[in-house]
Amino acid sequence: MSKHSGESLFPLLILIFSLIGCLAHLVQNIVGYESETALPTGSALTPLLFGVLLISSVVLALFALRFPKDDKRLSFAAAFASGRTDALLPLIGAFVIILSALPELAAGLGFTPSGIPVVVTITERMGLISAIATAFGGCGLVVAVVACCGTGKREASPFTSTVLLIPAIAELVRLVLIYREMCVYPTLSRYAIELLALCFAAMAFYRLASFAYRDSSTRAFLLYASISVVLCFATLTGSGRIFHRLHNLGCALALYGLIRLRLMNPGAKAPAEEKAASDHAAKAPKATREA
Repeated sequence: MSKHSGESLFPLLILIFSLIGCLAHLVQNIVGYESETALPTGSALTPLLFGVLLISSVVLALFALRFPKDDKRLSFAAAFASGRTDALLPLIGAFVIILSALPELAAGLGFTPSGIPVVVTITERMGLISAIATAFGGCGLVVAVVACCGTGKREASPFTSTVLLIPAIAELVRLVLIYREMCVYPTLSRYAIELLALCFAAMAFYRLASFAYRDSSTRAFLLYASISVVLCFATLTGSGRIFHRLHNLGCALALYGLIRLRLMNPGAKAPAEEKAASDHAAKAPKATREA
């Protein structure tokens, strides 16, 4: 696989596997479970989704691991440098994540569509914590995407480096709270996909933040982010709450956009290397004239 073909084929594979995952999850929900009890029907199509996700994960992992290793000094701004138009997709994803927190936030505060306050249950208070974490995670992602815009020759500020950790922490908080809510289902397969999506999203955002701390790994980021995109898209045809699916859609859009930004800068170098290269280029004509 050539360098150029890998960079162009990888995003296409993610979209293909995402579409297949959506269809497989839709089929599983239609024929794989009883509508009244949510128990498995014993249909041969029940494990279809897990087979699709396993195959897609293996293929995407093989592609991600074929990308070259990074220089550990590579900065976040250099790795994800982009113009304003290129950063539009991850920005949309970040705002969708923030939007998904609003219904849960209103329910946790005791407000209903009619505007009449109601008694808030423990579950809704847990949802309030989840909504706050989600909103902060989305805001942190906005800061990260804005930091990507520009030439990529500047360093990420300490504030940006800290903010980049918020999306990863927010996904971990959601993972714990969503598990507490969904573990009442009688079968693991009923909620496993959404939990897996949150796990890989948390790891993807963690690997994204590592670029700001000079521990970059494009292979690890592409691996976790690509699988997370497929899983998040697969949950859209599931039976989860609408704002849960909206959150997963935001994660999928943001991570897919960030994958494209990273692939747009395959030759990004550490600032010290860029300065050395420019100095060498400036000295070369002078040396030629003296010779």
